[in-house]
Amino acid sequence: DPLSRVEKLMWLHCSRGGFAEDCLDRLANTAAQSDLPRGWLVHKHMQQLAMSIGAYGLKLHVLHQEMLKMRPSETYRIIADFLGTTVPFPTDIQFGRYNSITGRRTGLCQNVSLYRKLKRRLLSDYDVIENMILHRYGQVPREVSLRRTRCDDSSQ
Repeated sequence: DPLSRVEKLMWLHCSRGGFAEDCLDRLANTAAQSDLPRGWLVHKHMQQLAMSIGAYGLKLHVLHQEMLKMRPSETYRIIADFLGTTVPFPTDIQFGRYNSITGRRTGLCQNVSLYRKLKRRLLSDYDVIENMILHRYGQVPREVSLRRTRCDDSSQ
């Protein structure tokens, strides 16, 4: 989800060379008021990618992270089929979550007004993601259409 991606970028930016407590607040407020740093909005890149897929028939399989979280076995089977594998996964395989940090990262989720401002700034990113998933699957997972973020998930 775009907001979680921006929050992670904020955390990475502020954790370089020591972590100043006010860095996150300054960066988040700047991002909510003016342009986000280059590369933080991805909707233009995704739109170009979508056009390239249609124009050149590029092979790309679009997934949403929620699919991996909610239906990991089915999602990995879809990936394997897309890649052309012929050997199925063992029936007892467990697909875990890796490289995932739960809990507070930046305090963004507790700052409701800033959370809402940033989410509004990212509407174009949400729209492109939703359209790409809709085009690929004919439907959009509930979490995507509701534009849920890690701030909305009590387990995060």
